[in-house]
Amino acid sequence: MSQYHRSLLPVDNQSLTLNNTPISHYGTWLTNAALEIDATQPTTTITEIPGHTPIDQSLEDAIGSAIPNRRTITLHLRTIGDENDALQTKTKIGALAGTLGTIRWRNLPGEYRGRITVGAWQDVWAWGVWTYAECDLTIDADPYLYDRQRSKPLKAGDNLVRVDGNRPAWPTYTLTPANGAKSITIADKHGHHITINRGTAITGQIIIDTSQSTARIAGNLVPVTIDSDYFPILPKTTTITCTNCTGTIAYQPLTLI
Repeated sequence: MSQYHRSLLPVDNQSLTLNNTPISHYGTWLTNAALEIDATQPTTTITEIPGHTPIDQSLEDAIGSAIPNRRTITLHLRTIGDENDALQTKTKIGALAGTLGTIRWRNLPGEYRGRITVGAWQDVWAWGVWTYAECDLTIDADPYLYDRQRSKPLKAGDNLVRVDGNRPAWPTYTLTPANGAKSITIADKHGHHITINRGTAITGQIIIDTSQSTARIAGNLVPVTIDSDYFPILPKTTTITCTNCTGTIAYQPLTLI
C-alpha cells in the first residue's frame, strides 16, 4: 500500500500497549518495529444531476466535516521464547479475537478503539528446529483517537468549558436539580438545548449521556422535551448554560490525525 494511504510509525515496543498492557507482556514484539495505521477517508454522498452541478449530500458533524470512515491498524507480531512460551502467547492473543480492544503508543493524543482480529499463526523452522511464530493482529478501529476523560464543575448560569481535541466530543452531564425545580435545561450558544420537564419537583441525581442519547433521574430513564437535541460540544471552547441545576460535565477528547 502506498505511503499516502498508510502511516508507518516506528515503535518502542515497551511504549506500545494493547488493552493498556505492553505487548511484551503478551510474549510478543513487532517484527518490523512499525505500527501500521491505515488512512481514513471522509464518507461522502454526491448526487449527479444531468446538466447541473453535482449536489453534495454528505452527512456532516457539528463542525461541518464529512464523517470519516473506520481505519485498520495492523501489528505484525513475533513470539518471544521457546515453543512452550509461544503456545502461551498464542493462547493469550487468541483470547482477544473478536473483542473490543485499544492501541496506545507514546505521545499520540489518546488511544484507538475497535474490534480485534487475530490472523493465522505461522511457525518458522530452521534446520528442523522450531524458532518462532508470527501473526498479524488487526483492529478495525474508529477513526478518532480517544483521550482520557476530562471533567469540569458546572454552576447555575453560563460556564466556559475548554474542549480538547479537534473534533466534536459527546459529554455526559451529572446534575443536581435546584430545590423545587420542575424542569432543568442544559444549553449551548448555538441554539441547542436538552430540557427535562417533569411537572413536579425533580428529586434525585440527573445523568444525561449525549453519546447514548439518554437521560436518567435516580437511575430511571426519563424523556426529554420533543425540541431537545443531544448536542456535542465543539473543540476549543464552548459555553454551557445550566438552568435550575448544577453539576459536572465529563467528556473524552476526540482527535483525528
